[in-house]
This record gives sequence, C-alpha cells and structure tokens, in this order.
Amino acid sequence: MQLSDIKKLASTARISMSDEEAEGLAKDLDATLVYINQVNSAPLPPEEVVVPLNRNAVRDDVVSNPTGSVAADVFAQAPSQMDGFVKVKKIL
Repeated sequence: MQLSDIKKLASTARISMSDEEAEGLAKDLDATLVYINQVNSAPLPPEEVVVPLNRNAVRDDVVSNPTGSVAADVFAQAPSQMDGFVKVKKIL
C-alpha cells in the first residue's frame, strides 16, 4: 500500500497518524497482504458437493397454541397481577 492510501484511510477513520506510524502501518499491511496472497495461492483439493446434515425444515406457519391458552397458567404462577398483566417491581 502507498503511504498516501494509509493517510487517506486514517483521515476517513478520523485517526490522527504521524508519518512514522503510517510507514509502520504500511509495512504491517504489506506483510498481511503477502500472507493473504500466499493463502489464496495454496492448492486446494477438487470441490466436492457437501450436503449439510442440518437442513432448514420449511413448514407452514401454524399457531399451535390458541391465544390465551397458557395465560391462565402464567397468571396462576405470577406472584402479583393487575388488569390482565403480570405485575412486577419497578427497577428504575
């Protein structure tokens, strides 16, 4: 990377950077890019079609519990209720 690219990137990110820091960062980024190119050029085995074991089961969106069917159980276990709601302590 060019030093001007580093400076522009730092300016875009609103980071103040001295010339020495920019030169050090340029060396680090160049080393990183060299490594990425090495990884990209590594030989790979021929691609095989892999079927995942976990598949997303598509199903109809069906309501399994009618509205309010569990409300009575919830209210029976709630320590306090008011106007059809579970009453809780105010924490703020």
